[in-house]
Amino acid sequence: MEELKGGFPGKVEIVVGDATAEEVPQKAVSLALSSFSRLDGLILNHGTLEPVARIADATASAWRAAFDTNVFSCISFIQAALPSLRESGGRIIAVSSGAATNSYAGWGAYGATKAALNHLVGTVEREEGSKGVGLKEEGGLLRPEQPGNVLGRLAVEGEKELGGKFLSWNAPELVKFQDKQ
Repeated sequence: MEELKGGFPGKVEIVVGDATAEEVPQKAVSLALSSFSRLDGLILNHGTLEPVARIADATASAWRAAFDTNVFSCISFIQAALPSLRESGGRIIAVSSGAATNSYAGWGAYGATKAALNHLVGTVEREEGSKGVGLKEEGGLLRPEQPGNVLGRLAVEGEKELGGKFLSWNAPELVKFQDKQ
């Protein structure tokens, strides 16, 4: 991470911490504001696949931990960032998965958390859309650059009409945000 930061002096800051810890989202937003004076976007790209187990074999506490990481921490980040995103007209990008809409044996917790995340961003769009906060969703197991470049461009250039939708990184609506290869 330090190497990445060194490659972009004055443009990258690093916050190390557990995304589920209550203080981490506010720490990240505060660092962004103190370093860059504004917040133009929030990319929620953290998560866990665990527990990978059939429902009969997984514990409720393991599912709870997945929801803490994949859903409740996102709520904390959104709440910490919203005031600044309202000011800047910034966007929230939430990385989802096809597992939110397709069932896979052993991936129940993961799929359920991603479905909840999809609903969460749709709700935020309804509540905040008129205030200029746009929401996009993305999913897939790809080279990081593929969805990463689309996510970055959406955070800076995304249109309001894309807000609150579940879109794959290569959806026709996102062609202009994709690398031309």
